[in-house]
Amino acid sequence: MRGMVRTALVCLAMAGLVRPAAALNATSLRRARHLVDKGQSALQKGRVAHAEKLFREAIDIEPVLPTSYAGLAAAQVDQKQFAQALSTARQAEKRFIEFQKKLQEARLEDRGLTNNALSSARGPAMTGAQTPDIEKQLTTRRWTKVKKNPVPAEVYYLEGLCELRTRQRTKGIEDLQKCLQKDPKHGLAHYNLAVALFLSGDVHGAKQHLDRAVALGVKANPMFVRDLNARLGTK
Repeated sequence: MRGMVRTALVCLAMAGLVRPAAALNATSLRRARHLVDKGQSALQKGRVAHAEKLFREAIDIEPVLPTSYAGLAAAQVDQKQFAQALSTARQAEKRFIEFQKKLQEARLEDRGLTNNALSSARGPAMTGAQTPDIEKQLTTRRWTKVKKNPVPAEVYYLEGLCELRTRQRTKGIEDLQKCLQKDPKHGLAHYNLAVALFLSGDVHGAKQHLDRAVALGVKANPMFVRDLNARLGTK
């Protein structure tokens, strides 16, 4: 993929719900999942405009899927549409949090701790490292611990990058730090944080994150390295 974005969209699992009346439309979910997968593949091949189209179609079909928004934000960043991408990334953050709440409601319902019929609960849970697989858990009734923060590191990275590009440096630094708390090996987050800290006057913090970014394989701008070393008084 082009640009300064490294997407790590997780796969979506089709989720059943505890009560039949609240069941998610499996057909629309499968269609949306398929479009998200195709969109991610298109991004990786540099077909950014096509990827954006696919992510938008996925949102139209099933608007509760958070990875559709994360993918769309990544495509918008690749097209340097930073203001739009920031709004989309914040939508993704909101959607991931909503999924987590719905998962917790399902756990409580299954254990008989609430009378909530989950009539408003819709949408899948995320698989992999992000959130537990709700479909498997609802089938086996073997629940795993709910994460405190289900938002993937990549969403915070997209927010932070867009905030820096729209002159919201303080918030951008904050979100890049959130990204690194979840994924300390996110090289581009280290690099962009280094630049932001340098511009804020924290040259030692900038050097620390620049070194980390380079160690993780990010190719630094020689002019930035020169300017940072000059401020540090090193060669």
